[in-house]
Amino acid sequence: MQDAKRQYEIIAQHGLPVWVMESVRGGRLASLGERYDAMLKQAKPDWSIPSWAFRWLMGLPNVTMILSGMTTMEQIRDNVATFQKGEALTQEQQMLLTNVAAGYQSRLAVPCTACRYCCDGCPEHIDIPRWINLYNELHLTHDKGAWERAMEEAINPTACIGCGQCTSHCPQSIDVPGYLSKLSAWPVS
Repeated sequence: MQDAKRQYEIIAQHGLPVWVMESVRGGRLASLGERYDAMLKQAKPDWSIPSWAFRWLMGLPNVTMILSGMTTMEQIRDNVATFQKGEALTQEQQMLLTNVAAGYQSRLAVPCTACRYCCDGCPEHIDIPRWINLYNELHLTHDKGAWERAMEEAINPTACIGCGQCTSHCPQSIDVPGYLSKLSAWPVS
């Protein structure tokens, strides 16, 4: 990761306003999986999963701008409703979210945000976030059928030439060629 916590602390120490980008990690935090979504929905059934991230950010001192990419009218309405109320998380809700986040993070093999910066320089036009997402899914499910179906696609991880352009564009410095190679040589280790 980009050590956002440390960067936030440095900015806050200087009393500067903080603007947050990728508050839902490129949509990756819009759903945390059935188990974790259910935990949050049980606590607040009327809140969307992304709104938990926004409310957590609202509770941080110095955060003056929270940016959110939206692609549907439903997402726009949800964001407007969330920010209109401006409810930060209670201490109890923060503890729940911390526990959910720890469980969610422990499931991921690769911390890809699907920002797509890696795709800009790929000479083979590989949809890298899609394949990294599959890598994460296979890490959890070991679904050989899903891997076999995915590998039938014309442009799959075997097309990677290992040039490293993707890694140089990745904000997380993920070894994309290494993970694509592992994915090509299933089973994922």
